[in-house]
Amino acid sequence: MAPNILITGVTGYVGGTVFHTLVTVHPEYNITVLLRNPQPSFSEKYPNVKVLKGDFENFELLKDAASKADVVIHHGDSDNEAAVSALLAGLSSRAAASLPAFYIHLGGTGIIVQYENLGELHLKVWSDIGDIETLWSMPEAALHRNTELLIQDAWTGRRVKTAVVCPPMIHGRGKGPGRIDSMVFPALLSASVQTGSTFYLGSGTNIYSKVHVDDVAQVFLKLAEAAASGGEGADWGHGGYYFLTSEEINQKDIAIAAGKILKQKGLVPTEQPKQVILEELDKLLPQSRFRGVARLVFASNSRSTPDRTRKVLSYEPRGISFLDSLEDDLERAAQSASHSSGKQPVPSS
Repeated sequence: MAPNILITGVTGYVGGTVFHTLVTVHPEYNITVLLRNPQPSFSEKYPNVKVLKGDFENFELLKDAASKADVVIHHGDSDNEAAVSALLAGLSSRAAASLPAFYIHLGGTGIIVQYENLGELHLKVWSDIGDIETLWSMPEAALHRNTELLIQDAWTGRRVKTAVVCPPMIHGRGKGPGRIDSMVFPALLSASVQTGSTFYLGSGTNIYSKVHVDDVAQVFLKLAEAAASGGEGADWGHGGYYFLTSEEINQKDIAIAAGKILKQKGLVPTEQPKQVILEELDKLLPQSRFRGVARLVFASNSRSTPDRTRKVLSYEPRGISFLDSLEDDLERAAQSASHSSGKQPVPSS
C-alpha cells in the first residue's frame, strides 16, 4: 500500500529538490504538499500531488494534515517551533507500536559552527556516530537546537520515529518548482562587489563542509523509502541523525576561484582576493536579517563527517564538486541580481 506523505517547503531550494526527486522516483506515493499560495501551474506540472493551502501559522491545519500522514518531511522554516510542534502533535496522535509514524526534518550543521579563531582552521570534525551524545545535548542557544529539542521529545515519549538530516553548505542547481539556488552565492557575490574583490579573514583556512543539493535529495529519498517500508534500513530517534558532507574546501581557496570568475564577468576589478579584518567583514551583507551572517558564511568552521549516513544509508556523494559548480552558481546569482535591479542580465561566459 502506497504511503501517505506530507511535505512542507516544496517551493524552497532543498525542499523543492527533494520533492521533485521523490515524485519522479515514486509516482505511486500519495503525496500532499503545503503551499501558502497555490498556483495553477503547480498542479499542471504535478497533477497527482494533493495541494493543501495554508502556512506555518495555522497550528490546527498542520496538526490535522500530519495526523493523516504516514510520513512527514519538513523542509520549511526548520526553526519554527510552532510548525514543528504542530506536525509532531499530529503524527503522535496516530502513532502506535503497530502503526509507526515518521518525521524527517531538515536541520543543518549550523548547530556545530565554531566561531573561535575566525578565519583559521579548527581541527574538530564532528561525527554523526561518534559525537551523537553531544549532538543531542547541545546548548539551547545553538542554531536549530530549539526545534531539535521538540524532536527529541517526540522520539523519547511519543513513539514518533524521527530523523534529522543536517547538510552543511549546499551548492548546485535545484530542481524544484520554486527557488533553485542556494543563498550562499548571492551572499558571496554581494559581499565581493561591496568589497571590490573576493576576500578571506585571517589565513582563510577555515572550512565549512560542502555538499551538492542532489546528494541531499538522495538521502531524503532513502529515508522516505525506509519509512514507507516501515522504518527498516534506517536509524530513527536517538540514532536518527545524519550528516551529509561530500568535501572540504577552505575559504581562501574559494575566494581565489571565485575571484577569477567574477573578474572575468566584470563584476570585480581584480581577481586577487583581499585579506580583510574583522571590522570589514562585519560590515558586509548589511541587508541580511541575521546578525553576524558574514562571520558564519565566510569565516567560521563547521566540519562534519557522515559516518552514519555512509554506514546506514550507503551514502556516496555523486553531485559535481563545489568548485566545478561555482561558475554556474555565481552566474545564476548574477543573473538574479541583475533582474532584481532592473539592469540587463549579465551575459554568460
